Amino acid sequence: MWRILQRRITRCIEQTTFHRHYCKIPLPQNNLILVQEITEILKYKKWKKLIKSANLRKKLNPDVVRSVLYQDQLGNHLERLLSFFQWSKHKVGIQSDLNIHSFLAARLCSNRLYAPANSVLQHVIRLRFPPSDVVKSIDNCHKEFDESKEFDPVIFGLLMDKYREKGYLFEAASVLFFRNKDLDCVPSLLYCHRLLTDLLKASDFRLFWQVCDAMREANVTFTAFTYTSMVDAHCREGNVSGAKKVFAEMEENGLRPNMFTYNFLMKGLLRAGYVDEAIELKKSMFAKSLVPNLYIYTTIINGLCAANRFGEAIMVLAEMTEMGVKPDTVVYEALLDCYLKHDDVDEAFKMKDIKDAKGIDLVVCSTVLRGLCKCGKIEKAYELVDEMTREGNEPDLTTYTLLIKVHCQGDNVATALKRLEEMKKKNLAPLSQSIV
Repeated sequence: MWRILQRRITRCIEQTTFHRHYCKIPLPQNNLILVQEITEILKYKKWKKLIKSANLRKKLNPDVVRSVLYQDQLGNHLERLLSFFQWSKHKVGIQSDLNIHSFLAARLCSNRLYAPANSVLQHVIRLRFPPSDVVKSIDNCHKEFDESKEFDPVIFGLLMDKYREKGYLFEAASVLFFRNKDLDCVPSLLYCHRLLTDLLKASDFRLFWQVCDAMREANVTFTAFTYTSMVDAHCREGNVSGAKKVFAEMEENGLRPNMFTYNFLMKGLLRAGYVDEAIELKKSMFAKSLVPNLYIYTTIINGLCAANRFGEAIMVLAEMTEMGVKPDTVVYEALLDCYLKHDDVDEAFKMKDIKDAKGIDLVVCSTVLRGLCKCGKIEKAYELVDEMTREGNEPDLTTYTLLIKVHCQGDNVATALKRLEEMKKKNLAPLSQSIV
């Protein structure tokens, strides 16, 4: 087989002009022949065996490997070309060559081979070159591509994503900053939004706003997600006026705020003490045919309770139920904490009367029980347990654990042990972490 392949290589050398355009360093004639031999061999799946049988491994050097990687003839075998590079780089010492890695990643992207391109970019990041050098190296690939090849700018988004996944948020943002100097190619909104989300998680607001400014300078069209992220950032910083301006700009640009946008702005208003304004914002949703969801109602009720406006919180709870939005534990705990904070145990106890379709609401009862135990109101706690039992809801592991915990805190060990025995009779095995 090698003899047949050798004849094909000879004919190819005679008929084909070597692509010097891609070769950075002029090669001697024997290396040119070696490049063509390797190029032909790489068209076969068993290229490693062919290289070994032709005894070409010892002849490889960095310049030959680079030249092979630049060959147009292997455009249909790019993944194999990548395998050859990974196989050979440890043997000829070109693993730190940034330009080769950039060129390979660019070629892979241009052929929609994004997964292999990602692996190359991941290695580039491990080389720890400055982001400016990496971006410049990839940008130079424009010059390496002739008219028959299309350079895919998505590579800059992939690079940004790789930095972001590693937690290098400044480096990820730097890709956008460097590309922004040349507005013809900016990472898409998908990658920008991912970066903005991670910057919010890291509370790096300074870099967050720098990224937003760079996007504006690049004439990137903001979406509802972009504006919502900006509202969230302003509110977390305590800049409510800035959040309201972004909210207004969003509507002026014809974008409809979603539930997240409203929720973030309401939280910001409530934290800043603008309770009435938050309530008005909720009311404005109905005018736009939007029904507040569980998170928005929870935010409003929490804010009203924190502002000691308990009566209004109860009214919002009634509205919430009327609109078909079922309250959860967080809502009930907020109301319960407000009652207990004002030492109004009787009103807190009345919360047990809230029913669901099956009768007694176990979520509410568990919340009330937890609050009563926390305040040491053991008699009321047992009264609630008795009522739950009459309704056909036997105390579970959580209920017993709460009661035992209260007895232990009150030095009533004998009663705690009785409750423990009751648990055993009902086959409710206590967890070691539960009884503390």
